[in-house]
Amino acid sequence: MRPPGEGHSYALDVGGWIIAQITEVSQAPGGQVTLTRRLTGPGLDFETWLRHARLGGPHGSRRDGTLIAYDAYGHPTAHYVLRDAWPISLHVVHPSTQGSTTRVERLVLTFAALTPRRGG
Repeated sequence: MRPPGEGHSYALDVGGWIIAQITEVSQAPGGQVTLTRRLTGPGLDFETWLRHARLGGPHGSRRDGTLIAYDAYGHPTAHYVLRDAWPISLHVVHPSTQGSTTRVERLVLTFAALTPRRGG
């Protein structure tokens, strides 16, 4: 999901939780999307949502949300609405396994629908 001119970075707003600095979004068949971001400091991360989801189960933790694409200047270029999104897996890549000094987290979400929001 990277239409031309969009997607320099992304943010996910899920029920008022904002998870920013998402660097990659890939959609798979069957209602799943993978979000990737670098962990560079304190703040809400994917793990927080995953913990809440495990406590509440899929029915208590499904949330509608908005995935926002930003250009290189930080201006929003597109909004995608996620219906009934729920985190199903999280993989954290530690620096020693990637030759980097920054941890990376990849969250896989399942959802009922993903549609572009009209009007930005």
